[in-house]
Amino acid sequence: MTGTASALLKAPRELSIILACEFADSFSTFALDYVFVLFLSSIFSFSDQLAGWLYGMYGLMVLVYGVVLGPLIDNIGVKWALVVGSIFATVGRLSMVFVSEAALLLVVLWTVLPMGVAMTSNVLKLGIRRYTTKANRSPAFDCSYFTINCAALSSAVLLTGTRACASQYGPYYRLYLLLAFSCCLIQFILACCLREIVVREGTHDVRDFCIEASHPAEIIKGVCKSPNFWKFVGISLLICTGVGTCLRHFGSTFPKTFTRVNGPNAPFELVLSINPLLIMSMMPLVSLSRLNHYMPTYELLVLGSAISALSMFVMGVSSSIAAAVISIALFTVGEMIWAPRFLEMSVMVGEEGREGTVIALTGFPKFISRLLAGGSSGYLLQRYCPQQGICQSGGMVWSLIGLLAVTTPVALLTLRKSLDTNSRTPCDTETAQVLLKRQAAPSGQDDLPSRNVKLSSDST
Repeated sequence: MTGTASALLKAPRELSIILACEFADSFSTFALDYVFVLFLSSIFSFSDQLAGWLYGMYGLMVLVYGVVLGPLIDNIGVKWALVVGSIFATVGRLSMVFVSEAALLLVVLWTVLPMGVAMTSNVLKLGIRRYTTKANRSPAFDCSYFTINCAALSSAVLLTGTRACASQYGPYYRLYLLLAFSCCLIQFILACCLREIVVREGTHDVRDFCIEASHPAEIIKGVCKSPNFWKFVGISLLICTGVGTCLRHFGSTFPKTFTRVNGPNAPFELVLSINPLLIMSMMPLVSLSRLNHYMPTYELLVLGSAISALSMFVMGVSSSIAAAVISIALFTVGEMIWAPRFLEMSVMVGEEGREGTVIALTGFPKFISRLLAGGSSGYLLQRYCPQQGICQSGGMVWSLIGLLAVTTPVALLTLRKSLDTNSRTPCDTETAQVLLKRQAAPSGQDDLPSRNVKLSSDST
């Protein structure tokens, strides 16, 4: 415990700035996610299906800009990429507050806003890798995940307060988004305080990071040659299109099913805030327990995703508030196991100086899951929990979501030999031990007793 804390304290001030930027960026992101589909349906009178598809298309545009701008991030560095991304995100989120025409709304959702989000979200992950070493990288990513969930909880509290004060005057979504907008300005100011540095392994000394400018096509070609890159793409696809869609459905589906069962002013965000609240309470303990030192990362992905996937069936059995609370709490337990390790893997798969491109390319399953969740959300709501009439089959919505989520742990187990870069067969392990003993023994003494050689299978 003391070693973990001391390792984090050795990090440069840029790590603290990046975490503060992550809070500001996540606060604005969650604020929009909480009310996105409700905002489109109540202010612009979009149907469930249209609002769901727009939710998914917005995520798809973030992916497109992420792939296009990934090489640019590598060529201009962490600081300036975050500064430019913050400017676009600020303009986009402020436009969402005042836009009144549906056509202009689509322009904002498909150009300025996703462009800013693509740059800031990718750069923040890159910054954590750049400002840490192997000794403190895993706890730093745990802190990052903790920070993201602090922002999620804070934005939920703000939504509850805004509803309590302004709902009597009509739709309060514009006011809520305006209040959340202030974090964009804070993020821009913090980004200007960063230095373009990297931390040396072992000594924790900092040095200026030398940016090696290359043609975008060369960067992408070099990244795509790595076998580990494609293995991580496979893992990412399985996680994001399975259990990852549950997180997207919390934004696109849960607000509508919950309010249609419990009333239009039901505080759905307080139920969703159980997720970040539990993570804030338990994540420090999970981080200090250092699970990745006792179980390989791949096994943690399987275990955590299985718990998260099975939790969806609780809401499938009952549409009560208690069932929603239990379901989200169980999902969170699993998420705390798989999500931080998955986040760390996404950054570590690329070589230094090419992380921006790698993060952008490996991020496509995440945004495909958003498109999948957005498109299926409208259909599920219209079929099982329509706006007109009584929502009697809300449980079926979450049962079907749970069936999709279960594919993640099942597929991860089935394809482990192909996807786990650190897995060893018993034959491989035995051969490796023999070779190690022979290397350690003096010449002509190959039959010495076995030494205590530990073959670590931890991935990070």
